[in-house]
Amino acid sequence: PAGHEIPGMSSATSHPAASQPSPLNYETLAARQLELAKDYISAKMNDKAITELAYILQDYPQTKAAKEARQLLDQLSAK
Repeated sequence: PAGHEIPGMSSATSHPAASQPSPLNYETLAARQLELAKDYISAKMNDKAITELAYILQDYPQTKAAKEARQLLDQLSAK
């Protein structure tokens, strides 16, 4: 019925900021993507690794993982 709320549930709408990852989350997401790229390198799947590394540089350019991704990408490109 109208006017009744479920206990523990808020009637407020979601916050726009909640849908955007925080900088800490960007670091986590980029680190996970970097691990995937490293797994591809270990499996000699360099084309897939390059794709993942480029994704990190495009989507998470200010992260620690991006710095390492750049180095790995340079190494793979030199081969």
